[in-house]
Amino acid sequence: MTIFIILFLVLFLILIFQIIRLIYFAIKKKELSKEVKKTCIVFLCNVFAFILVGMTAPENIKNKAKESGIKNKAEKVKEVKKKVDKEKKQVKLASQDDLKYEVLKNSRDTSNLTKKENTIDILVKDNISEENLKKVMRKAGKEQIKDADILFIRAYGDKKFFNLGGETHGMITYYPDGTVKDETYTAKKEIPSDKEKDIYIDYSKTLHETLKSKGNYTKQEEENIEEKINKKIAKKYGISPEEVEKIFDKVVIYQGM
Repeated sequence: MTIFIILFLVLFLILIFQIIRLIYFAIKKKELSKEVKKTCIVFLCNVFAFILVGMTAPENIKNKAKESGIKNKAEKVKEVKKKVDKEKKQVKLASQDDLKYEVLKNSRDTSNLTKKENTIDILVKDNISEENLKKVMRKAGKEQIKDADILFIRAYGDKKFFNLGGETHGMITYYPDGTVKDETYTAKKEIPSDKEKDIYIDYSKTLHETLKSKGNYTKQEEENIEEKINKKIAKKYGISPEEVEKIFDKVVIYQGM
């Protein structure tokens, strides 16, 4: 390609030179008809050569440009395909990660003498989707049913809420043949922060222990205790009593109480 650019430049300079000569002869108006004729012939030849070279650009340049375009297009397609494959792999890995669970507790009800009833509490990903929540709970049922006739599966999204009362992410009853009954799936749209969870748990435990130690109490006494604990928790975490109430309401929804 470079050689043809040089050739064009050379021809262009020759043309300029011939034009200057013609102008020079025209101004002098001397009897130089042979020189003028010669210059005209050379000028026309150069014009013809210039046009010819321009019109007959080598096919290999065109082919190279075409090949370069095809190559660039192929590389772009390859890059896009690679990116899509990577995203699919990431989605697959994320989905597989969602299907992991941890058994927090596995117990058997010995009071039932006719059937073997087991209950397992499992920890799942806190922000798991409802679709994957169903999958992971059924997966846990299949893997943990073993010799039980009935398996109750309770799911939690955070260990902090285990034994606080009420499973945060749902419950199902699983049978050896794979049948699932009494399904409840509560995937979360909004998840409280760790601090909000800590405030809620601290408030709940303090209230529970205070009321338990008091024994009998009236409705008014209970309200007074709640207000006192509210202020105590607010001071402990450096927030207002109103914020404690808002956090409490938010986490109650998360817990599914």
